[in-house]
Amino acid sequence: MLCPPLTVSATACIGNPGLRWIIDRIHVLKPIRFQSLSRNEIGDRIPVASVRHAMRNGAFQTLPRVAADNRQRRAATILVEVDYLITARLTLTDDAPVGDRLDIPRTIVTRRGQCFRSPCLGTGEFPADVMLWEGPPPMHELPGDQRDRDLGLMLLDINYANNHASRFFPAVLRDGVIDVPPFVAAAVRP
Repeated sequence: MLCPPLTVSATACIGNPGLRWIIDRIHVLKPIRFQSLSRNEIGDRIPVASVRHAMRNGAFQTLPRVAADNRQRRAATILVEVDYLITARLTLTDDAPVGDRLDIPRTIVTRRGQCFRSPCLGTGEFPADVMLWEGPPPMHELPGDQRDRDLGLMLLDINYANNHASRFFPAVLRDGVIDVPPFVAAAVRP
């Protein structure tokens, strides 16, 4: 089953091995809508070794690629006009230096609007805007048939310490809210 809302692992914007986002809930605020699109991509890249060789020997005529000869058509079904409110907290990991504090990353994101890496929704082509929300969650705009539904398996995280194993959980939307289990919960499975 296709899981409409964003994946939990897509929400981190602070790149620090000493910090970890713990996602508790995802509030889906706008109706879930899909759009199909197709795009053209170039099928390969010029190898770095070829560029180095051309730079050393001046053989730049070997580098050009003809897009028409190398075009691949890609199709995707994407979400449109999404709006989520994520209830999350930062925690220190075992990799955090002694004396590391949680208030500094929050200040960087909230006051300066900076992120280590621009968060995205699925792929880098779909950047996400992140801002701090304080106060109660706003009321969702979901129609009746979207307020409560089984969304199937949702990516929770990728365990880089365990050969990049993906971890999933059964996502259920209840009155517009997905409760996210802890990473170690029994409901989470590879």
